[in-house]
Amino acid sequence: MPSNLKSYDVFISYRRKLDTSTARLLYRELENLGYRVFLDVETLGPGPYGPAIMKYIERATNFVLIVSPGTLKRCANKEDWLGIEIARAIELKQKNNKRQIVPLRMPELIWPPDEKLPETIASIPAYQSIPYSDEYFSGMMDKLAKFLGEPEQEKPVPPPPPPELDTPLQTIGTHVIPTLVKAATVIAAPVLAAPVLAAAAKHLLSSREKGEPEE
Repeated sequence: MPSNLKSYDVFISYRRKLDTSTARLLYRELENLGYRVFLDVETLGPGPYGPAIMKYIERATNFVLIVSPGTLKRCANKEDWLGIEIARAIELKQKNNKRQIVPLRMPELIWPPDEKLPETIASIPAYQSIPYSDEYFSGMMDKLAKFLGEPEQEKPVPPPPPPELDTPLQTIGTHVIPTLVKAATVIAAPVLAAPVLAAAAKHLLSSREKGEPEE
């Protein structure tokens, strides 16, 4: 698993057979509010499902659990992935209280008694939850945003370092150009010196005609 996985503000956990459409709606609404949201069907790439899911839960600040009647029934199965996700979120919350776990209660949900839940997720009904509402959807989203806090801003990617000074083009500039300048100087020297020599010869001839001593 690469160590440079992207971090997220929100990880959405849900039971696919019950709440896929609600999860997708929540994903779009939270992204519109500026949150970086992880939803497996939208975000997860190829590769083993389990290790990736665990890594993304660890890298998300908030864990939003959509809970419908029947959502938690299969969590008693140790291989149930939803139960594994919830248990991992609770474990991380216990280690870092700044993390948030927010259950989103769907209509007609009645929390099962603690004794009916596996020990690893038995505390989930105790977390402050938000009732889902189609009628008051905007108000529900406002309340959820308050629970989640402000979305974190991604750090800008620094520009790449300048190229090394030993690239072929720079080698040409460093070694060949000075050589060309020297050659041009040698070629140009006679041309530049011609007027000076002509003037000296004319002066010498004039001096002889006048009988002046040569210098």
